[in-house]
Amino acid sequence: MNYHYYLDESGNSGDLINKKLDLNFGNQPIFTLACVGLLDVEKTKSDIIDIRIKHSISDVELKSSTLYFQCPELFSDIFAYLNEKQYPILVELVDKKYCLATHIVNYYIIPLMADESNGMAQLIRNGIADYITHHLPDECFLAFFSACNQPSETSIIAALETTRDFFSQKVPELDFAELTVKSINLTIDDYFEAKEKYGETVAIEKFSPIPEKTKTGQKINILPHVHSVFNILARLNQLHNKNMNEVNPHHDLQNEFESIILYSKNIIEQKTTPYNGPPVFNSDYDFTKKANLDFLDSKSHVGIQIADLIAGFMSRYINGWLYKNSEIPSIYHESFSRIVSNYNNIRSQGVNFVIPQSKQQIIFRKHNL
Repeated sequence: MNYHYYLDESGNSGDLINKKLDLNFGNQPIFTLACVGLLDVEKTKSDIIDIRIKHSISDVELKSSTLYFQCPELFSDIFAYLNEKQYPILVELVDKKYCLATHIVNYYIIPLMADESNGMAQLIRNGIADYITHHLPDECFLAFFSACNQPSETSIIAALETTRDFFSQKVPELDFAELTVKSINLTIDDYFEAKEKYGETVAIEKFSPIPEKTKTGQKINILPHVHSVFNILARLNQLHNKNMNEVNPHHDLQNEFESIILYSKNIIEQKTTPYNGPPVFNSDYDFTKKANLDFLDSKSHVGIQIADLIAGFMSRYINGWLYKNSEIPSIYHESFSRIVSNYNNIRSQGVNFVIPQSKQQIIFRKHNL
């Protein structure tokens, strides 16, 4: 049996590493990738037409960007319909600044260890990344940007030392500051050991995010889209008991980023060494079969339009509520509750919140998760 999933994203501002420091990311602090599985596409198309007629929506294509404020009731009805049909929904919701913070932690403070099985190192990483998201000065992010854009021994050591110096000042008041300083000093030592053993070029690559290139040759350092596709595929791999040859993910057209997404998909599927990262209960990163990912025009595919509605809703709702501190009408809270109603961090379906733990807790308390 073939299973069809439809994917679309919201808040894609491209590479998080730019020459100009913009930690608000053009007023788009959230990236969301939504994936919805449809068992009967033609029946779904007919049912969605009925919902459109109910709300007098005559647009050729359903787009969250135009409908989020115009007709919130549409989202509520479509999300209720998806729940009624028990169609699988998988969402990756990413705080872009937190994404940068996790990279700083992973490359500079607590790199991947040989044994991550007990999950303790990841808990510490998450806590430090949360703090960095809220408190690390812009100069530290700027130094990290410089090390990514122009990787060299000078830029990498400068970024490490800038971050270390910030945490050194926090030792009297922050319980994990001393550990962080020691960890960064170990990273600096590791860099010079790698340089001595393998040469400067290899050492620089080891301590920098590996860039990719778009179709036009633009270098991309950190693209949340790629990591989100990784996670969605791994969650589908668990959901389908590794039978990914039966899975057909259809992504909205991406133009610039299609080649990066396909290349990254091939990398994760061709990996021969077993997954040795922190324990993850909602995903399976060990692939034995390949999914058939392609890219489709959303105008002609209701599944991608539904994924657009989910992704766009999630980004705008979280941004408005938790980042802009806007007053949110109850209809939006109700619609969000429909999406997260089956939340369970050990199930492949639902929302994966890649955001600071402090904001996660606000969401969990509000929606009884």
